[in-house]
Formats: sequence, C-alpha cells, structure tokens
Amino acid sequence: GTFAVAENGQPDFRATGFWNNYRDLDDFTFQGPGPTPGSIVLQRQNVGAARSRGAEGEVSLRMTNALDISVSYNYDLARVVATKAFVNRVPLQRGAARLTYQAPRIATLNAIFRYEGPNHALGGARLAPYGVFDLDARHELRRDVDLFVSAENLFDRSYTVNFQGPLESLGLPRTVRAGMSLRSF
Repeated sequence: GTFAVAENGQPDFRATGFWNNYRDLDDFTFQGPGPTPGSIVLQRQNVGAARSRGAEGEVSLRMTNALDISVSYNYDLARVVATKAFVNRVPLQRGAARLTYQAPRIATLNAIFRYEGPNHALGGARLAPYGVFDLDARHELRRDVDLFVSAENLFDRSYTVNFQGPLESLGLPRTVRAGMSLRSF
C-alpha cells in the first residue's frame, strides 16, 4: 500500500469513525457434533442483521528525505444484532507499523509489523491474537519496471486462523517471493 506524509518532521494524521448496519448477513453457524469424534457440523445461514462500529487511524512521519515511519490501528466491534455474538473472522483490533527507507538508486526497503487481535473462527471458537514481521525490497530498473524480493512472516511464527472441529488451520508460514513488477498505466 501507499501512504502520504507531510514535510520532514511534520506528522500526518488520518482517522475515520464508522457505524455500519448489515441486513441478511450470511455466516457459519454451529449445527451440532459431526459424524467423527471431535468434529462439528457448520452451515452457512442468514443470521439476520449485524452491526459494525469502530474507528481506524494512521499516523505517519517523514523522519528524513529517505526515512518514513507510519503506524495504523483499526478497532471494529462487529456483532450479530439478535444474539450479540461476534461476527466470525472480524478481529476486534488490527494494527501495523511500517518503516520505509528510500534510496532511489539502490532500493526501497519496507519493514512491517502486522498485528491481529482476538478473533473468532468460522465455528465461533476464540482465536488468539498474533503478530508477524514482513520485509520488502524493491529496485526500479526503469520507469514502470521493478525487481522485488519480499518475505512474509519473516520469523516463521505459527499462528491459528481457524478451528473447525479437530482441524486447526494455521496462517501463512515464512514465504519468500522474488520477481519483476511491470506497470502499464
């Protein structure tokens, strides 16, 4: 993503508050135990109305001509109106911190920490919060052509993104990508 910054040493603040009402929201609901020990049966159903209230904000600061730092935070209280249950897979909190170093003749480097707060799996089970580090480096070969290498979950942290009965789904392990990016517009 991109972000705007003010002059050197001047912080740039952005904030948004929101209140969303949804009707006829589809979500997975627990139907009962499954056919094998420890399994469960989920069914996608219309759970009716849901409400999401919260705020998001970002602060960015250009430290020098080559160094930027930004921090963002999102709070999203999303619940089904009739039952007050949390909407599945909508974390209450998310945050990120990014440090960007730009040396146009060499590369643009991004170090990113991403945090996702407590959450609920598709079956309603509570998921623990987690944080991961990412790195990204890009070098412009010529206008609209970049070489890049990136690493997501750099420290190979194991974290759970869903439970379905005895099945635990883990998040992306350390993943390294390299390639060329072409822009035509």
